[in-house]
Amino acid sequence: MTVLDARPRKEYVAGHVAGAVLIPMLELGERLHGLPKDAPSVIYCRGQLCRFAREAADFLRAWGFDARGDRRDRRMARTREHRP
Repeated sequence: MTVLDARPRKEYVAGHVAGAVLIPMLELGERLHGLPKDAPSVIYCRGQLCRFAREAADFLRAWGFDARGDRRDRRMARTREHRP
């Protein structure tokens, strides 16, 4: 499994999950070729209100990757949409 940090570089440098690879959301398209397609990717960002992880996962899935955004992002989106 690959853990991706979709936050800006400054935030990654200030602290990140051990072993996480920095790929800021705005650079994802440029760095797509360097990601393994044969292993799942989990993406995180700033927390519940940050959409970068979900957007990055959607982008990667569109390119054939097995990618998931942080579950807290999805829970927050469902809450905003009034879904369980």
